[in-house]
Amino acid sequence: GGGVASLATFGDAPPLARAERALSDPEAPPSEGVRTIPLRVRGSLAGVLLLRPEREAWDEHREALVHAFANQAAVALENAQLYERVQEQAATVERRHLARELHDSVSQALYAILLGTHAAQRQLPGSPEAATDALRYVESLAQAGIAEMRALIFELRPESLEEEGLLGVLRRQADALEARHGLASETDLPEEEPDLPFAVKKALVRVAQEATHNVVKHARAGAVTIAVAPSAGGWRLTVRDDGVGFAPASDAASAAEPGHLGLTSMRERIEAVGGRLAVEARPGAGTVVIAEVPSAPNGSPT
Repeated sequence: GGGVASLATFGDAPPLARAERALSDPEAPPSEGVRTIPLRVRGSLAGVLLLRPEREAWDEHREALVHAFANQAAVALENAQLYERVQEQAATVERRHLARELHDSVSQALYAILLGTHAAQRQLPGSPEAATDALRYVESLAQAGIAEMRALIFELRPESLEEEGLLGVLRRQADALEARHGLASETDLPEEEPDLPFAVKKALVRVAQEATHNVVKHARAGAVTIAVAPSAGGWRLTVRDDGVGFAPASDAASAAEPGHLGLTSMRERIEAVGGRLAVEARPGAGTVVIAEVPSAPNGSPT
């Protein structure tokens, strides 16, 4: 008991307007029986605690409790603001990534389709066979563009994992590799969907995406195999290619080298759901990425 409190942060009105007026003159008496307590974080004003006491007289004990609460509220506000900034930075990074992908793949595919269509139109009157070949090329470009868009849509809508399941998404990834990059893609998947938490499936999908991205960008491979199989107490995802491979080295030394990009990220994703990641590679002998996860990990993030 003892009063009614409300919290105002910057952007709130009208409580904040009243609080700002009070803060502009700390010596001014409280208006309308409202006590104003600033919430300061590292010397900056993060918000204001507005308190309307039931009675005017406050003893030292109550005053100390109010200020202790204000200090805790200031810490909570700082944490919320830091979290919001991190989320904004992550969203910015993701938007830049998608913009690059759209520019490097879909926009180029559309431009190539336009050129191929113009070529077919020019050849159609005098050389129907050449026009047919050009149209076949346009068709293949369109299929590749559709596959690319589906892959990007998955990144924007990870809930498709809930609709299609882990196996469906991995099959689509393999199809996209074939359509977009001309790789011979195979899948070795169980008949039934693995019984895994959504967070674990999402981690496996992201690892498969990163591993196949490395294959496309660095491995100079001709074939890729994506496999899922039960392992001791869980499941194992394997992404295997027949590319140039690399000489294994420490994460710190290899993280920036071609063919090693994303290994740290993949490992962190898998360890976050209680699993482990292994990479087997030799120069000229391809690369195998193995992610093993338990069926019931502890503290899996969503």
